[in-house]
Amino acid sequence: MSNSIFLIRRIQDLLDKNKHSENFYTHATDLVDEYDELKSYFKQQAILRGKFSLELMALLRYVGVETANSDGTVTVLKRALLQLIDSFKYHDCSELLAQSLDQDAQNIKEYKSILRVHPIPHKIEHLLRVQMGLIENRMGEATGLINLHQSEI
Repeated sequence: MSNSIFLIRRIQDLLDKNKHSENFYTHATDLVDEYDELKSYFKQQAILRGKFSLELMALLRYVGVETANSDGTVTVLKRALLQLIDSFKYHDCSELLAQSLDQDAQNIKEYKSILRVHPIPHKIEHLLRVQMGLIENRMGEATGLINLHQSEI
């Protein structure tokens, strides 16, 4: 399989995972009504993921790649995750944030893996690096929120 086909498949997988993350954060926003900082954090994360998906799909279309909405395994995983989130109570916000950090760490690994594929269009590479930096910054914020939430308990 050529690198370009491999790259396209990896980026499509990334889009699916990113949509999953966006849904996770949108749903998490609804669960933390009593905590303004957490609500704001999860809302910003959902917005960040949505914007990234739109920008990446636009770049893919620009270079002639059709972006299909595939559900497959991601839908099954999303349902399982949303059921898990529903089982959380408000006092478990630290665990929800920890899940967020774990998911972000996995996303960064995926971005780095895709960036090792050559050749990769410059604009897509740039977008992935920017998104990776934004996620890393938000991970620091999540760690602070975990510490803040644990000190309130």
